[in-house]
Amino acid sequence: MEIKFRIEQSGISGQWLDRQGLDRLPSCGGAYLIALLLSQPITLQLVKKEPRTLNPAWYIYCGSAYGSGGLASRIKRHFRHRKPIHWHIDRLTVEASQLWTLCVEQGNECNLTTTLDQSKNFEHPIPGFGSADCRLCKSHLLMHRAAISDQST
Repeated sequence: MEIKFRIEQSGISGQWLDRQGLDRLPSCGGAYLIALLLSQPITLQLVKKEPRTLNPAWYIYCGSAYGSGGLASRIKRHFRHRKPIHWHIDRLTVEASQLWTLCVEQGNECNLTTTLDQSKNFEHPIPGFGSADCRLCKSHLLMHRAAISDQST
């Protein structure tokens, strides 16, 4: 899968899991990536922001889970289709045609975001998405740049 290759080129590696691999998720705290493919455009209405449309592309969400149940609990929630829409990312995970995850035990979501930023393979489609409590990152949602160049042709 192209998106995994681009992420590994960025210096982030680990075991990618899809829905069938969720039983292997660690229950410790850490950070994670959710790679999701949107096959159809989706329009999001975020609080106090203009509606934004995300075009079909691969998106990466960088998150963290240090609460009860750790990474396993949080990521399993992201992979559920039926759930209350609580976080920004919930709107995307219920619409995604593919979901993959990579865990970084004891990792930091901002470090993952920075690493992907530095690779120049990704861009932030919606400033502030998933990072309301973060003062360092433009957002914790990134879009694979190939989608940007594909849209212009």
